[in-house]
Amino acid sequence: MGHDCARVKLIEIADSAGRDALPALTPLTETPLSLPEPEKRARLNRVLARLAELGNPSGERAEMPVGAAYGAIQVDSDACTLCHACVSNCPTPALKSGGKTPALSFLEADCVQCGLCEQACPENAITLMPGFLASNARETRHICHEEAAFECISCGKPFATVSTVATIKQKLANHPYFAGDAMIRLEMCEDCRVKDVWKTMIRDPDAQLKV
Repeated sequence: MGHDCARVKLIEIADSAGRDALPALTPLTETPLSLPEPEKRARLNRVLARLAELGNPSGERAEMPVGAAYGAIQVDSDACTLCHACVSNCPTPALKSGGKTPALSFLEADCVQCGLCEQACPENAITLMPGFLASNARETRHICHEEAAFECISCGKPFATVSTVATIKQKLANHPYFAGDAMIRLEMCEDCRVKDVWKTMIRDPDAQLKV
């Protein structure tokens, strides 16, 4: 965990003599550490925070084997389209969307390295990084990727990211439903896209049958 091994001592259950032989509490820890959280991981995070207060962890990431329950993720910004499939599949608050701003943020303290985000990513943009970061940085949420929102060409409402729209247009370039002028529908929000379809049907009732 980046600390001097002499700082941690393991004592057996009910070993009162071993407990009493521990060094006296320092002024920084006159009050025993309270652990009100029922979750073991939350308790561990609280203990690590106290250890960091009392000493200076190295801040380096300790290597851990594949399958370990601790670690981070690496996001390929060139491949990520911020579809947030990873956020939907994450069983903890480790991954979050950016709200009004298209972004993906990550909190290492909550990551259990389950791999669901890596498996759910349609762009293969996420890679697990097993390891243990013994510093306050693991308690700080940081932005993995963000980009500008794509605004509807009809009403101006932001509804996707620039990369998402570009990817969808590339994948549907040869689809008959979006042939010709209909391709601009991919640059419209869900409401304006439906309105444009109805306008086309009014002008040419057989348009959908032709498709």
